Amino acid sequence: MYIMLNKFDVLRSFAVKKKGIIAGAFVFGLLSTLCSVVIPLFIGQFYNLALHSGSTRGHIFETVFGHISDIVLFFQVFALFLSVRFVFNFFEKYFTGLSGEAFSNSIRKQLFQKQLFTSLHTFEARDTGAYLLRYSGDLKAVQDYLTKGMIQFMYDCLFIIVALGLLSVLNFNLTIVLLTVLPVLFIINFLMNKKMKSLTRVRRNLRSRNLAFVTTRLKGMLTIKIFNRESIESEKYNKRSDELYTQGKKYYLSYSFMQALYPYLLYAALLAMLWVAYLGFSKGTTGMDGSSLITFIMLVLSIIPVFRRILKVNIIWISGSVSFTKLIDLLNAPEENKEKDDEAMPLDGNFILNDVEFGYNETAVFNKLNLNIEAGTTTLIDGDRGSGKTTLFKLLTGLYSVRSGKIMLDGNNIENLSKHTLRKNIALVSDNLPLIGRSVFEVISYSRKDKKRKSALELLIAIGYCNSNNHNILDHQVADGGRNLSAGERKLLNIARALLTGKKTILMDEPFNDLDDAARNKVIAKIEQMKGKHTFIIADNHKFDLHYDNHITLQSKHA
Repeated sequence: MYIMLNKFDVLRSFAVKKKGIIAGAFVFGLLSTLCSVVIPLFIGQFYNLALHSGSTRGHIFETVFGHISDIVLFFQVFALFLSVRFVFNFFEKYFTGLSGEAFSNSIRKQLFQKQLFTSLHTFEARDTGAYLLRYSGDLKAVQDYLTKGMIQFMYDCLFIIVALGLLSVLNFNLTIVLLTVLPVLFIINFLMNKKMKSLTRVRRNLRSRNLAFVTTRLKGMLTIKIFNRESIESEKYNKRSDELYTQGKKYYLSYSFMQALYPYLLYAALLAMLWVAYLGFSKGTTGMDGSSLITFIMLVLSIIPVFRRILKVNIIWISGSVSFTKLIDLLNAPEENKEKDDEAMPLDGNFILNDVEFGYNETAVFNKLNLNIEAGTTTLIDGDRGSGKTTLFKLLTGLYSVRSGKIMLDGNNIENLSKHTLRKNIALVSDNLPLIGRSVFEVISYSRKDKKRKSALELLIAIGYCNSNNHNILDHQVADGGRNLSAGERKLLNIARALLTGKKTILMDEPFNDLDDAARNKVIAKIEQMKGKHTFIIADNHKFDLHYDNHITLQSKHA
């Protein structure tokens, strides 16, 4: 039974696999942060040594580092301390960054693998642009969720706890002044983040829509040029872009207000503490000496950027959660059954279709379709456009599932067969299957091993792709699915790719289109040579000079 994932499952699984680097990021982050707390103590001690003053707060520095009365020794200890902090800070940044990169790497691999195993129906229902966005902006958002929203947030919270404790030791009254500001900050942060959550979601969705729009238009560049749609599509995009710009202005209006307000309130709290300290010094009731006051102020200054990070973390959580929702939706998409337990099962190609019904949404393609195709025979399937020839092949290869009825292959219901097993026994020739590979040999050969080169070359010669003198044809470059080839060359490579597999069943969707007479005759001769040993099912509205054992005509539902 397939278990649905959520973001915590993904994070937990990653944390288990990479617990070493995550622990390193947290430990070194904590050590680096604690060093930042200690630096104000050095400043206070320097005040004591330089001005020969004495702290009235129990000599906190001496409690940590021991008694240091020599100024030279003090600078040596301070320099050593800064070097240690540098090491801690380096490893904090390194392990945190490494955690983020490893997390993105893990998600990237899962996403790509998921796309490959997702059922065709689910894949076709999703815009490719959505996946491209997952592969860019959303990966960065979930990476920040882990590094800044979890790892850094945890040791920032510990820093605040330690720093507030130290501040209360230095002067409890001044610490109370600081603490009175914090509830105000958190209330404002809560209210602003509710608004930011809505703005972030709308902005991200608009960006996703724009990316999908650009993707489809770039893919349809030839259509746009031929039909003079440049101005029309540009106008459409400009409207979408302006809508995103308007939403972006709303987003940054709130975001900028938040970012400016937080330090303002924190520095206002510092101003209030300085005023309270001044009044205490004036009346002689402050209970602090100069070194303690300097230490207190320096510590407050070191707290301010940490507070700002903590207050900003909710934005990271919001953005990361939005991205996680979209990523999890992809990761939980239905998968095909690709189990390989029965991969050795040989299937000769005896197909029986019993009362098969199938359609797209509300449009029916097949209604009670019944067929019987025996293994080792050659069958011609014809029919008007929309009669379902291509759809039938997608059903036979398990790309689509029937709504009702059964498709039996060698006595097995193909719904119960692993898709891996099914496709290990069936090859398909179709213009809808792009060529994948950088050279002719890579395009037509599964294994791409050198021992396959001889049979690949012989097949290309046999079907008329090249002559016997062209021994370097296998190394010719194929650009972007065959963009640099003619339609006929792409069709011949498509045919060669299917025949070279040696699979028992060969499905051929309009295999003779785009071929000249010479190439067509050579392909037919090759099929005649393989007849009897393979089951050929050919969808074409032209019979040509090929002998067929069966002739099936599909009726269009739109006729």
